[in-house]
Amino acid sequence: MLYALKLCRVQPGWVVPLQFETDHPLELRANSANLTDLMKAQLKRDNFDWLRGFCRQTGLVVINGVQTAWRERGPTNAASHWGVINHSDPQIREVFLQAHEILVAGHREGTLMCGVHNHSINDTRGYGARREMTNLIRHSDAGSLYGAPSDVPIQHGRCCVARHVAPSSVPSGAIETTIGDETILEWDFTGRTSGTGTTIATMPMQNVHAARVILEGEMYEMRAMGFPDGHCGEHRYTNTAANNAGGIAWWQAAKELGLRALRSSYCPNQHSDPSIPGANNQTVPVSRVWNGFHLLPLHNLDITGSSEVSTWGLYDPNAGAAGRHAVGFFGLDSASNDITGQWSTNRQAASWRAHQRALCRLTGIWLFINVANLGAAYIHPAWSWYGCSVSQPVARFDGENILNVNGQPHWNPTVELMENMRVIVGVLKEYLKFGSVSDLIAVRERVMV
Repeated sequence: MLYALKLCRVQPGWVVPLQFETDHPLELRANSANLTDLMKAQLKRDNFDWLRGFCRQTGLVVINGVQTAWRERGPTNAASHWGVINHSDPQIREVFLQAHEILVAGHREGTLMCGVHNHSINDTRGYGARREMTNLIRHSDAGSLYGAPSDVPIQHGRCCVARHVAPSSVPSGAIETTIGDETILEWDFTGRTSGTGTTIATMPMQNVHAARVILEGEMYEMRAMGFPDGHCGEHRYTNTAANNAGGIAWWQAAKELGLRALRSSYCPNQHSDPSIPGANNQTVPVSRVWNGFHLLPLHNLDITGSSEVSTWGLYDPNAGAAGRHAVGFFGLDSASNDITGQWSTNRQAASWRAHQRALCRLTGIWLFINVANLGAAYIHPAWSWYGCSVSQPVARFDGENILNVNGQPHWNPTVELMENMRVIVGVLKEYLKFGSVSDLIAVRERVMV
């Protein structure tokens, strides 16, 4: 469509910026495509090093959602950023620290921006996916407002009234809480505060006070790991765990802690199991803007389904499930099975056929979500990069000439996608450019608010 407009000499009113994201930049998952944990760490280090260079060359800014809050709730959890940079194996830890330093340096220079991404709460489903949690451990950083030993509210007071209709009898100890454009007065917090310890026995999760406690702890952890902040610097944005942005109370707390946007599904506080008591399912505004706070739509570009621990790459007949590789996940085979049916007899031709179809699919998805929906395209490295050659992880696709650890053709979907989009942006420079989430929000404000 864009190329057709170019041929018709239709001049755009503005250029649409392309931006990109990753979730869980550093983590370990078990049984991942026959890779050792050291190999997984090396793949992440080398890919982020390449991605940082690509951003410098093109002006692309990549957002990275760092798994936080395991410092308090599981410091040895290898699925977390904190866990891998403190790994017990010194060789694995060293490689992850190298990858971590690439991310920190990228954040400071403005290429690989990093923000909080919390799977430690609400059945791993992120903000607002349950009504309450039990035995929640909070942070205790010096200087924090909501960490231990401060005794702070964790839910609204028993008495809440809008300030503009408050009675004259409001006690002097009442506190003001602003949510959106409404300010309320609250008092009587008996039994509704955190206490002075780090463990909160019962933590209601659907209110601004709880959200402040959780979000502040994440921000302090990011700084403890060497990042300047937890909201992607000047972009004041992050991508949320499970795309649950929590709802109005969480958006308010996020604004207070420096954010102006989150990536969010249509139901921002969707819980994982309908049988588990959860919040009333809120929905984002039609404009996806709440009191100036943006809630970006999204589309995933992984090469496997979320039920799998990793991708096996372009195609692998030994993967065990069709959804573990691009051919099966995207349904790239023809009716005559011109990929899988020829893999054992003419793998060179079949692999190039699969590569071309997969790249076309990924390119189309990125353009659709970014240009048509003004939203965020994102990957999980484990679900995108584990079909790469460990020795040549960022090499371009070359059929059977480069193989991965399983003896199948090496394929790096991110490298291929970026280089393909570099060509497209060059052809359609009047319509597209590489940019940042801030550039995208500026366009959203121009056309949607």
